[in-house]
Amino acid sequence: MRRELAPLAAFLLAACGGPAPGEGMDAPMASEPVPEVVPARDAVMTADIPTIDPGTMNEAEIEKVLPEGPRCSFVYTAASPPVLAGALPAGGGPARGVVKIHGRLVALEGAVQDFDALRGGTRFASGDVSLEVSPDPQKEGRVRDGVRRRPADMVFRLEEGLTVGYRGWWRCPA
Repeated sequence: MRRELAPLAAFLLAACGGPAPGEGMDAPMASEPVPEVVPARDAVMTADIPTIDPGTMNEAEIEKVLPEGPRCSFVYTAASPPVLAGALPAGGGPARGVVKIHGRLVALEGAVQDFDALRGGTRFASGDVSLEVSPDPQKEGRVRDGVRRRPADMVFRLEEGLTVGYRGWWRCPA
């Protein structure tokens, strides 16, 4: 190694042992912006169709759209946050749902009007967007902490020509 490169090499090797960016901080420097509720068409208008997937939501985002009370939700893994949630309005009527597309919440209307039917899966739609959840009829799933988790498929469709299927879990109160 040439003598003039030795200090540079020593500096680079010393830098390798430092913490990763953001590591050791008590809180992140900036939080994510709160997503806005928009019509389905607005959520997908600027979308890059080949890379669109329903995004995970936290409880505050779900509460922005859905009424209080029992809810069902589709999750990609048993431990992941919901990507679709549905509930029935207290005064009756069709189920309501919510999904997050490109960081925006989309309110959906469901095809069922009672909670037992919602537990069995349903189709939610708004404008050019639809999501259909179908729990595996051969599997009852497991009940934990009052919530039944059943293996399920979710099909996400955009009229612009996208149809994507996901395997995950349909979680509903037992």
